[in-house]
Amino acid sequence: MRRRGYVLYCHDEAKNSCTDITCADIFVAVPDNSWTIKAHRGISDRNYMLYLRNIPPGAHLQLRARRDGDRFHPPWRNHSIKLKDFLRGQRLDYFARDDIPILTLDDNTIIAVLFDDQNVCVAPSFSVSSFAADDVDTVLSLSITKKEK
Repeated sequence: MRRRGYVLYCHDEAKNSCTDITCADIFVAVPDNSWTIKAHRGISDRNYMLYLRNIPPGAHLQLRARRDGDRFHPPWRNHSIKLKDFLRGQRLDYFARDDIPILTLDDNTIIAVLFDDQNVCVAPSFSVSSFAADDVDTVLSLSITKKEK
């Protein structure tokens, strides 16, 4: 159950089911087929919104909403903080916080918070600071877009 203002929402497990998509050498669980995900290893000329490092082959990524107890490590901090405090610090509307997609590794480590197509915050242990410094073949390029209804 989750409260939004005066309304109390009851979620059943059927609504929270995910669809697995295999991209490159990773598996991505997305909620209810409402997302388009493209991925490949290496850097190309295409416009990808995320370039990630330290994603092992065969990794299980999940695109999901925030949960109670989630923690995120912003790039400007030395340690992780509560995800709700991070979203509050970004001056995100209280009711919009549950709709922000979160990209996780193995369902517990938050890799990135996707505000929209241009605004993504990636945890420092997964961000690519410069393409020359990282091994280009191990960089994972991801494009995540919401399907139009």
